[in-house]
Amino acid sequence: MSAKTKYFPGIDGLRAVAVLSVLLYHLRDSFLPGGYFGVDIFFVISGFVVTGSVAGARFDNLFQFQGHFYARRIVRIMPALVFCLVVTAVVGTLFIPSSWLSNMLAKTGLAAFFGGSNIILALNNDEYFSPRAAFNPFVHTWSLGVEEQFYLLFPILIYFFHHERPGAKTTRAVAVISALSILSFALCGLLTWYRWEYAFYLIPARFWELGAGVVLYLSINAWAPHVTALSPQKYNLGFVTGLLLVAASFAIPATIFSPFPAALVPVAGTACLIAFIVAQPERALANVFAKPAPVFIGKISYSLYLWHWPTFVVFRWTVGLDQIQTCLAAVAIAFLLAIASYVIIEQPARGFQWQRRLSVAKFIPASLAVVLMISGATAAVFKYKSNLTLSVTGNTDVWYPLARKSAVSAKGCKIVRSDVVEGGVPLTVWKPTQCQGALANGTVYVVGDSHASAYTTMVRQFALDTGTTVKVYSHEGCAFIPLDRPIAEHDSNCRKAHQEIAQYLRDTVKPHDIVFLPSLRLPGSAISGAMLMVRARHPARLLRTRRPSWRKRYSFSLR
Repeated sequence: MSAKTKYFPGIDGLRAVAVLSVLLYHLRDSFLPGGYFGVDIFFVISGFVVTGSVAGARFDNLFQFQGHFYARRIVRIMPALVFCLVVTAVVGTLFIPSSWLSNMLAKTGLAAFFGGSNIILALNNDEYFSPRAAFNPFVHTWSLGVEEQFYLLFPILIYFFHHERPGAKTTRAVAVISALSILSFALCGLLTWYRWEYAFYLIPARFWELGAGVVLYLSINAWAPHVTALSPQKYNLGFVTGLLLVAASFAIPATIFSPFPAALVPVAGTACLIAFIVAQPERALANVFAKPAPVFIGKISYSLYLWHWPTFVVFRWTVGLDQIQTCLAAVAIAFLLAIASYVIIEQPARGFQWQRRLSVAKFIPASLAVVLMISGATAAVFKYKSNLTLSVTGNTDVWYPLARKSAVSAKGCKIVRSDVVEGGVPLTVWKPTQCQGALANGTVYVVGDSHASAYTTMVRQFALDTGTTVKVYSHEGCAFIPLDRPIAEHDSNCRKAHQEIAQYLRDTVKPHDIVFLPSLRLPGSAISGAMLMVRARHPARLLRTRRPSWRKRYSFSLR
C-alpha cells in the first residue's frame, strides 16, 4: 500500500518556476542566462516528493517494495514520455535532414525510451551548450535519464535504512544519503574540471541534488517545528533568501563552474523554499506559489518539459526561432501540446487502476514489453528515414557526398576507396588507378570537420580527372585552425585530434603536395564556410599560433 502524503500547492508553483526558466533559456539563452538551472530545481523537488510518496509505506520484503515503487514510476513517467518520443521521432524523420547537427538524433531518441540518453550524450562528448545539442530534439531527456537511474537505487536505500522502522531509522537514512550526496558533490567538482560532460549528464555527479530533496524530507521532523515557530519577520527573511538564491542562479551564465559549484546556488535556494512552503503554507509569501496560475503550470510541468524542447528544435530546423513571432508561436504550440498531453495522457494514465487487472509482477514486464515494441517501431522509422523524409535532402545523390556511386573520368581512371590509419590518424583515401596520360604531381590532403566530408564528391572527381591521390581526414564538430576560439578552449577530444593531425601533416606532407582545409570557422558569419588551401614548399614548418589580434591568432605555413 502507498502512503498518503499531504499535497502542497506551493511545490507545484515551484515546479512552474523551474519549467518556465528552462523554457526561456531554451528559447533564447539571452532571455535568462542561467535558466538551465531549472533542471537542478526539478531534481531537488523530485527527491523531496518521491520520498514523501513512499513515507510510511509497509511491505513484506524489498522485492515487493521495489515492484510497487517501479510500477508507480512507470505509470507516472512512461505514457507521456513514450508518446512524446514517438511523435518527435516521426516529425524529426519527416522534417530534419541527415547532417552532422542531427547525426545523434536516432541514437539519443532510442536511448531515451530506456532512460539512457544522458549516457549516450556524455560518451559522445555532446555538450549541452554546443550547436549540435541545440538541434537534437531529444537532448532534454538527459535529465529524465538521471532521475530514472536515481530511481533504481532509491528504493534500496529507503528500504534498508528507513522503511522497516521509520522512527528508529530516520537518522541512519539521513546519514547514509547525506554521505552519498557529499561524495557525489565532490565527484561533481572533480569531473566539472576534468570531464565536464560526465559531471553534467551522469547520475554519480548529480545524485547529490536529488539526495538533497530526499534528506530534506527524511529530516522534516527535525527542522519543520523550528521553521513553524519563526516569527513573521524571520520567516519572510528566510523565504526571501531562498528566492534570492534561485533568482541569482538564473543570472549565472554557462561557464566551467557549472554544475560545480554553481549548481549549489539553485539547490540551496530550492531546499530553502520547499522548507518554508511546507512548514507554513498559509503564509502570504508561500501563498504566491499556490496561486491558480503557477499551480496549473506546475501540474503540466512534466508535459511542458517534454514538449517544449522538440517544438523549439523543429522550429530551428524549419522556420527558425530568430523572430519574436516565431518565438511566440513556438511557446504557444508547446503549451498546447503540454496541456493536451496532460489531459489526454498523463491524467488518464494516473487514474488507470492497473492493480485491479494485473499484479505488479505482471504489470512491470508487460509495460517494459510495450515500450520495447514501440522503441523497435521507432528504430524502424529512423532506419528508413531516407525513404520517409519530406526534406529536400531526400534526394541523396544531390545532398549527400557519399551517396553518388558513379562518376566519369577525364583520364579514364578508376577510383579505389580505402579507409586506413596512418600515423595514428584515420583517413579515407581516394586512389586513382588505370589512368591514361600525364598525371599531376603530389598528394592532396583534405583536413577539417564535417565540411571536409561534404567535399567528398568533389575530391573524388578531382582524383579521377587528374590522377591525384586524395587523403581525407574529417573530425565532425572539430574545425582545423578554427577562427572563433583558440584550440585550447575546445574539448579534450578535439584538442587531441588536432595535435595528432597536425603532427601527421608535419611528418607526411612533401613539396608539391596540397593541403585543403575546409571547416566551419565563424558560425553566424558570412564567411562561416571559410577554407584554406596551401601548397607545401617545405614540410618542416606546419602550424604556428600567434595572439596579436583575432585576425592573426592563427597563421598557417608550409614553407
